[in-house]
Parts: sequence; C-alpha cells; structure tokens
Amino acid sequence: MKVSVSPIETDVHRVSLEGYMDIAGADEIDLQLTALTSTDCQFLIADLSSVSFMASIGIGTLMRCVKAVRLRGGNMVFFNPQPQVRQVLEKTMIHQIVPIVSDLQEACRVVRETPPAIR
Repeated sequence: MKVSVSPIETDVHRVSLEGYMDIAGADEIDLQLTALTSTDCQFLIADLSSVSFMASIGIGTLMRCVKAVRLRGGNMVFFNPQPQVRQVLEKTMIHQIVPIVSDLQEACRVVRETPPAIR
C-alpha cells in the first residue's frame, strides 16, 4: 500500500491510497494514517480510486481515521472507489456513515458538511 497527501484547498487534503487494503496493506499504512489524522482539524478526501481490494481490516483502518478526524472537528469522505471496493463499502453500510462521492468538486463541498454520528 502507498499513501500520498496533497492539498486541494487551504483546509482540504486529498489522501491517495494505492494497492490492496488487506492485512498487509492496512498494516503498511496504519502508522502514516494515524499520524495524519491525529493532528488539528482537517477535512480529508480519501481517494480510493487506486485501491483494488478492500478487506474488513482495511475498513477498520479507514474508520479509525474517520473517527479521529471527526473527534477533532474535521471530516472525511471516500472518493471514487473502484466498483468492487464501492460494493464492499455499500454492503457493510459504511456509506451511511462516510459519504462516497465521485466528483472532486462535490467531495470538497460534502467534506465540510456536518457528518453523521459514528456509533
């Protein structure tokens, strides 16, 4: 797994993920994502367009990041997942907690909205 971060707007960053979000992949990026999401209030767009596989451990890693960002007053959305990854996110009902968007301009708008509660 690879992670890269690039600013889109002053307070919005794109976190691009690439590879397999299986045990090995999630383990590879866990520390990087934890460091990224444990800072000040941020709005993050998790670009999943280059993630070709999503296991439950990968969902867990992403949801810990979402929770950390929201605890600091920020938010996260999932951007442009491949069809098989989107299907996993929808079947696990994650899309009801974290919006999934396919348009970058929409992602920048949605990420600033008040997020649904995580239980």
